[in-house]
Amino acid sequence: MAWLCALTRRDKIAPLANDYTELSAEELLSVCANLGDIWAWDEFIRRFHIVVHATVARTARRYMTDPRSLSDDLEQEVFVKFSANGGDVLRRFVPRDPGSAFGYVKVIAARVVHDYFRSQQSKGFPESAASAESIPAAEDVDRRMMVRDIDDFLRKDAAERDRQIFWLYYVNGMTAREIAALPGMELNAKGVESVLVRLGRSIRQFLGRGEGKARGSDVS
Repeated sequence: MAWLCALTRRDKIAPLANDYTELSAEELLSVCANLGDIWAWDEFIRRFHIVVHATVARTARRYMTDPRSLSDDLEQEVFVKFSANGGDVLRRFVPRDPGSAFGYVKVIAARVVHDYFRSQQSKGFPESAASAESIPAAEDVDRRMMVRDIDDFLRKDAAERDRQIFWLYYVNGMTAREIAALPGMELNAKGVESVLVRLGRSIRQFLGRGEGKARGSDVS
């Protein structure tokens, strides 16, 4: 699929045939549910890849010490999940409040990882310490720990303005143009996008090194 190819260039802002950058995250999921526009999928991957990457990395660490060898394959499985069966997963999404799309993507990404390791266990691989019964509660813990680790990293390694941009985009669901219009931001929409790309790259490297606090406490 064309959108899978975009995974290899996810650090770049691709020009879009239609300006999907101005859609809210919730609106974007609705457009992608129709599976009819590869440019919408390009924006979907660009906007959600850091969320998927972070969720996959943290969830996989509940099953193995160093999941980097599997991370790329699991991330692709997540995006395949969103497009499978005519976009059925996306059509089931019900927006409840601004930013709910990001929470939904995190939940689906975590379940893809859990399903993968459960399937490995059924084939005779050693059982993980994570039981099926613990998964729903663990996913909630995972999300809180992931947010804490990323915020700690941003507080230490990023300017305060950039940290605010990251959370306004990924948690509050604001578009780059909406963030740029905030008083005192002193960036245009392209400048906001550049900050997000740079932070996304740094956070993936941080998570790839397994430096989050949760790893030390065996909570991925």
